Amino acid sequence: MKWRVFAAMSVVTCVVGNNVMSGVAPGDSAPAPVFEHVMPGCPVNVNDWSTLAGKAIVLEFWATWCAPCVQNIPRLNRLIEELKDEEVVFLSVTDEEPDKVDYFLRSMPIEACSVIDSDGSVFDAYGISSRPTTV
Repeated sequence: MKWRVFAAMSVVTCVVGNNVMSGVAPGDSAPAPVFEHVMPGCPVNVNDWSTLAGKAIVLEFWATWCAPCVQNIPRLNRLIEELKDEEVVFLSVTDEEPDKVDYFLRSMPIEACSVIDSDGSVFDAYGISSRPTTV
């Protein structure tokens, strides 16, 4: 079962492309994000990075207005379902208003824990300049 997680994560990390995290070198710990708003239904405390220790973390940077992001949601949901018994946490990160995201998620649910980066600090910390981007 471990190889499936590794294979899935390899595919996911290939999506990142040329985005480089600001000030982070290979082997460094990833910056611990702090989210201003966590949408209802998130089963873990994503603002306490220590609760996620030992888990693979997938950050999916997206927006409701981004057509490729919306097209990617079913693929992301299938991957989340496939890995539901593994130690993987999926965070769906946007910088939009919570009300707008909530309205969108009612018609197009995302199985990941949806979080809001209102001030763009998480986007900046991970060097995200385009969407969708998966880290």
